[in-house]
Amino acid sequence: MPDMIPAPLVSSEWLYRHIHEVALIDGSFTLEAGAGRLAYLQAHVPGAVYFDIDEICDQASPLPHMVPSADQFAAAVGVMGIARETPVVVYDTAMGAPRVWWMFRLFGHHQVAVLDGGLRDWMGAGYPIATGVEAPPPVIYQGAALEPTRLAHLRDVQSSASPILDSRSQGRFEGLEAEFRPGLADGHIPGSANLPYERLLQLRTGRMKDAHTLRALFDEVGVDIDQPWISTCGSGVTACYLALAAQVAGGQGTPAVYDGSWTEYGASGLPVATGKGKSGG
Repeated sequence: MPDMIPAPLVSSEWLYRHIHEVALIDGSFTLEAGAGRLAYLQAHVPGAVYFDIDEICDQASPLPHMVPSADQFAAAVGVMGIARETPVVVYDTAMGAPRVWWMFRLFGHHQVAVLDGGLRDWMGAGYPIATGVEAPPPVIYQGAALEPTRLAHLRDVQSSASPILDSRSQGRFEGLEAEFRPGLADGHIPGSANLPYERLLQLRTGRMKDAHTLRALFDEVGVDIDQPWISTCGSGVTACYLALAAQVAGGQGTPAVYDGSWTEYGASGLPVATGKGKSGG
């Protein structure tokens, strides 16, 4: 089957024209348990299924929403009616779509894109919405295999020479804002740089900035996206915005998302840093 996903981001207009040719996933996520699913039930793109990153995860891990096994991922998306060759478009109402996009790519499913601007953009263009639950016929998903270069662990951030880029807010990165999860140190991984994920987005529309601007933002903080690097955040969710933005910007280096992120590192007792670090401002 030839590739039909044109880019890591697709527009609402493109999706409307191809809506019957792709599988649709609502990846809405917030720190309030159940809020993403509730938002999906109240309004979603017709045909979309809900992907809950707090359920499709390693349930045995003490850390939140860590990546599942390949078998668990395959079983979950198969129930959604998604096969290995199915083109997928993911969107959200709040910050989860890049994480779902990254998970598909992590398990070797590269025919996946994010709807630029999410449900807000879709609705703003006047396209239809649906409510309730979608139940496509299940299929057997075959061939899921984790691509290890896309995933970083604690040992990697301790020993790797690759740059580390943190997508948390500047206040959290610098240690000026207390972490909202208990038991975590304030600050950042020593030597890491800071690029808050909100800076990747257009304030008015919520769409991602253009490729030239995104590359300039990575250059500003000293991360060469044409070489390997590590993305981190609070718990591995907004770090995926950095990975997505790097692909939009044409980066040739594969970013490895540190899944445990600050929830793991900040509780590890390892050295932490405060202040601006390599935040570029």
